[in-house]
Amino acid sequence: MTKPVTTDSGPIVQVSIVLDSGMFLTDAASPEEPFAEIGYFLPHIVVYGDYSEMESIDLDHTPCPSRIIHVRKMDDQDNEILDGVSYSRDFIDSLLRRKELYDERPPEILRSRFDWIFSFHSGAFRASSVKTRVFKEIEGYTHQWNGNRRILRPIAHDVVVHLELKANEKLVLINDNGQIWSSADNPKVTKRFDIEIVAPHRTAENYFRDAFNHDGSNYWLPNQGDPDPVGHP
Repeated sequence: MTKPVTTDSGPIVQVSIVLDSGMFLTDAASPEEPFAEIGYFLPHIVVYGDYSEMESIDLDHTPCPSRIIHVRKMDDQDNEILDGVSYSRDFIDSLLRRKELYDERPPEILRSRFDWIFSFHSGAFRASSVKTRVFKEIEGYTHQWNGNRRILRPIAHDVVVHLELKANEKLVLINDNGQIWSSADNPKVTKRFDIEIVAPHRTAENYFRDAFNHDGSNYWLPNQGDPDPVGHP
């Protein structure tokens, strides 16, 4: 079993957050964006601590007064640690962009359509499960396939966000001052947390149709499987 990483101030706990879907509402390619926001439909959160499942969070039954969920690193005085976000080269290269489907004229994202928006001010983003994907063009008014297909280059099917928690630091998921989850509630975890933010397969139409202002025009849907994370623009 892997030994905990330690420093002079104590052990470091590794954190990986897997986004298996999502729509980036901020531009990962822009250096002016110090944070990341990802829109989600019907997310379900599963938390693993030191390689064992610990908790499953159904957001439909979590008392949250707003749709923003902040993913925050905090110190022992409950001050947020703003490390900023970073993006690996493979993430930038493999993230699906809307303009790849809509020939440089991507439809507008309707932010209000998302069930939840996850906000990160810390974390290193990388691509995961990079492979080709087939899309079908759907008629805007009939919602039927018109026979056109498009095979895209290898794209990221998942995104992983890495963080490190030093001694006396914690990771929280919080919404309007209401805590949804905290690493501090799990003091027996000494090596790592793995957090999966999962969306069901049936949300593909939500991400690739309902999230956009198509205004009756044709749209593209992926083949069967988890909806891929989508970048901006």
